[in-house]
Amino acid sequence: MRRLSLDPRTWSIRFQLMAVTGFLIVLSVSLVSALSYARYVEDFRRQTAAEIRQTLEQLSMNVEGYLDDLFRLSLAPYYNDALMDTLETPPPSEEMAQLGRRRRIEDALDEMMILPRKDILSVYLLADEIYRGGRYPASMDDAQDRQSFAWYRSALLTKETLFVPTHLEQLVENPKYRVFSIVKRLNSLHADNRPLGVIKVDANYSGIEAICRKIGTGHGGSLFILDENGAVVYDSGSGKTRTAGAGLIDVSDGQIDPVLLPSLSAQQAKPEDAVQIGAHRYLLSRVEIASARWSIYSLTDLAELNRNAASTRNRTFWMALACAVFALLILLLFTQRFLHPLFEIVALMRRVEGGDLAVAFPGRRQDEIGFLGAAFDRMVRRVRDMIEERGRMAHEVYEARLLQTEAQIHALTSQIKPHFLYNALNLISMTIQNGQDEDAVACLEQLSSILRSMTGGSGENAVGSEMTLLDAYLSIQKRRYSDRLDFTIDVEPEVAGVIVPSLLFQPMVENCVVHACERRKEKTRIRIVGRRDGEMLQFEIGDDGPGMPPEKLAALREKLRHATEAPSDGSFVAPADGHGVGLLNVHRRIVLRYGKEYGLSVDGAEGAGTVVKIRLPLPGTVVDKGPDTSPVEPV
Repeated sequence: MRRLSLDPRTWSIRFQLMAVTGFLIVLSVSLVSALSYARYVEDFRRQTAAEIRQTLEQLSMNVEGYLDDLFRLSLAPYYNDALMDTLETPPPSEEMAQLGRRRRIEDALDEMMILPRKDILSVYLLADEIYRGGRYPASMDDAQDRQSFAWYRSALLTKETLFVPTHLEQLVENPKYRVFSIVKRLNSLHADNRPLGVIKVDANYSGIEAICRKIGTGHGGSLFILDENGAVVYDSGSGKTRTAGAGLIDVSDGQIDPVLLPSLSAQQAKPEDAVQIGAHRYLLSRVEIASARWSIYSLTDLAELNRNAASTRNRTFWMALACAVFALLILLLFTQRFLHPLFEIVALMRRVEGGDLAVAFPGRRQDEIGFLGAAFDRMVRRVRDMIEERGRMAHEVYEARLLQTEAQIHALTSQIKPHFLYNALNLISMTIQNGQDEDAVACLEQLSSILRSMTGGSGENAVGSEMTLLDAYLSIQKRRYSDRLDFTIDVEPEVAGVIVPSLLFQPMVENCVVHACERRKEKTRIRIVGRRDGEMLQFEIGDDGPGMPPEKLAALREKLRHATEAPSDGSFVAPADGHGVGLLNVHRRIVLRYGKEYGLSVDGAEGAGTVVKIRLPLPGTVVDKGPDTSPVEPV
């Protein structure tokens, strides 16, 4: 066997070609893999830091809303004149009068527990005696000395609201819940410095724990909530509170001391910078809960965060290396056949005949065979360009249709916003001015539900969720029109879980409000019914309004019948009278999605109201939509 010379000039052309090509392939694969991995890790860490911060900010708002309920409840006695008058009055000496005093105070405390969230368990008033209101009956432990509790002594010395970390229930016999508490001194309304007692609100610790556990930190990560003194309110590792001196860092076990977190956070130059804790590097994020003076810290293990990226990098490198070896083998075989260019052209022609257009003649000869190969390349390139151009045009047409469909849905989503939003906000403003705060809060919650449904989602929703949206919408309109509007929603339970296009029923309900209620002074009743009808879902949305004249009803039915027919110029022309545009859009969405046997129908008579019926297939029904040649029109 001939030994390989170290002089490149003595190497064969085939060997030189293989060596240079192999070196360049391996070098390019390694370089691209390394640079791509480094860039990916940096971008991924920056993006992850931003996403974690957004998640923590949402968690902060959830926890802050949770704590606001506790703070408000601790101030509730000031809004109860009868309770304050009772506390201002010295305790009576007669036993029956003392019993009546206790009943009045505890009844007031029970009334305070009606509105807050369910995981707020009890409220205590430590005055001349210990009074309790709660969500479950409990016997007071008269043997406990209130002075033995540090929170009671601290509350008497300050006007600030105090937070008591997690503990087993106090002041009751047979405690069964772990709670955390808000404690505040209750002062006299007539003498600010004279305390009437101390109010203590207990909340089930599982409330905060449930909120925090929805935040995933990944393997090796942790989530902490610390108060202003460094005490641990929540620790995702243990699920229990700890004092600031507990749980010192143990690098071998990966345990992290929460006391280190504020100083580590201060050392970060940028949110995406990593911090070193023992042998691990973490992505540390911090968000404040202002009202409670708490801080939320999230630790994400960078090794775990980049584990998939590293695995993908290694897998990609070995796959690329295998492809490089394969390419070298192909190159070797090709050079062996370099003396047979004519047969190579025939082989390439056969590949083109089989539909493979990704071929090219490899020779660069100047003779007749080279000319034939160049002509072959030009022919294949022209055919490939023609096919690619045709595919591109087809893709552009499809993309345009898809964008038009999305624009239709988005326009349908936004068409109720401006006018309805103005009226809803005006209604809320008037309600607040009239002192009807509870009605204003209800309106705000319903408006928030509507806006959240219109601005989110994937274009589909459950029928039950759609009915919830309609209930919120009609409830706001009912408050607006007072006694002139009433409505009922009756949907079978098996229908409520069916997935339908979002905002499918909104245009019909809005038509009932605008055309039936808004234009007359008599009371209007709107009825929404959802039933299963054989192998079909049947929905009815009707009102007892003025209805439509026969000629308008006939014209609307004709428009619905022709709603899916494509105009000759490919565009959509809205009805000239402006009526029925929303119905046509909904009908067209249903027909294009499910087929022409589904859609809308309109019944009614002048003076007898209007009923719109919607037909949809049952889930799992095979629908034949037929050839879809209709363009998508704007709403």
